[in-house]
Amino acid sequence: MSGFKLTHSGSSLTTGTSLVVTAQDRCPQLEADQEEGLAALRLEVSTAEKMLSALGQARSLRELVLRSGCRDEEVGRIVREVLLVNKSLHTLTLDLRECSDHGATYLSELIQKTPSIKHLTLMLNNVTAVGAEVLAGALPSSPLLSLTLYATQMDLHDCCVGDEGARLFASALPHCTHLTAFGLAQSGNTPTGLEYLLQSLEENPRITSLNLLSNFINGVGAASISRFLSTTSHLQQLNLSENHYIGDEGARELALSLSHNSCLEVLCLKSCGIGQSGAKRFADPLAQNTSLRVLNLCGNGEIGDDGVEMIARGLRGNSGLRELDLSSCGVTDEGCDHLAGALSTTGTTLTHLTLHKNCISDGGAVSLAHCLTKNRFMRCELSHPTDVCWSWCCQRTQWERKESPHWARLWR
Repeated sequence: MSGFKLTHSGSSLTTGTSLVVTAQDRCPQLEADQEEGLAALRLEVSTAEKMLSALGQARSLRELVLRSGCRDEEVGRIVREVLLVNKSLHTLTLDLRECSDHGATYLSELIQKTPSIKHLTLMLNNVTAVGAEVLAGALPSSPLLSLTLYATQMDLHDCCVGDEGARLFASALPHCTHLTAFGLAQSGNTPTGLEYLLQSLEENPRITSLNLLSNFINGVGAASISRFLSTTSHLQQLNLSENHYIGDEGARELALSLSHNSCLEVLCLKSCGIGQSGAKRFADPLAQNTSLRVLNLCGNGEIGDDGVEMIARGLRGNSGLRELDLSSCGVTDEGCDHLAGALSTTGTTLTHLTLHKNCISDGGAVSLAHCLTKNRFMRCELSHPTDVCWSWCCQRTQWERKESPHWARLWR
């Protein structure tokens, strides 16, 4: 593909407009009105030269998503010649798949020296615990409010942040005076690394959001999290999605903690190997808990209608949950009947129910429609396995087909 594809609304860019740039052959020349008003940019480049050319004039940029195959020295140029110079950048995502431990040194400068950047996401394929030590060392003096590291490894035996990296970050977290959200995703952490992080969070009540997406957390790790949630009162968001070994045992432990926790608002358990028996454990805790606002169980295909029946039973007594995602959970029309019965109760607070990629026919849709007609504040989306998406329209009291399925994707 030759050149860049520029996507924006209107004939010229104004403040708050996003610019999407892909492909690698040449860089766009920003017009005067663009360089003054450009607020968000998503850029995919192959070399630092193209990055510097594209961003050299974008002084008003507040949000940047950069995906690049730049190696360490080029990463250094990007950091020093663009990112450290820009004083307006607020949110930054760097997908640097060729960046290694040496490149992490340049990124540590970024963490320490850019007071405008408050939210930083790093996706680094070749960083080990050595690079993690460098990044962790920069955190205590950083003004960052949130940091998430995705340390995806092609071969976890050769190159991994792992438990040692978790220990290094854990030693730094109690000294971070600004950080409120931390994530160590896809980094090879086991329950051992998890224990390091949980102990450090006990010493830093300012951190209210934890992202541990796609690690090696199992039932033992879930039990540690359950104990942590039962004794602490500051964690509000927890993402454990794609920890496939959590299973029913881990679900039981996590559900138990909801009975005692009055602070957690968001719990993501997408694709965690939870089945029918694990889902049933959430019934009583859901009926008792008043703080949880979002529960994501998407991708746990063995939950089925029996599991949904127990979740629906918990919803009948719940007075706090706002969003529930049961996409790809093996739900059929029978499960829809259970949900419809629960949502018909007058005390329900649920405003968003997602049921994509389940085996739901017209019968299930009709059953849901009856309760949705009574609850005009609720949004429901479902789709067939073919991805034909339907969304409930409160104004017209009918299902409407959506050509482009869209639903909340938490922390991805």
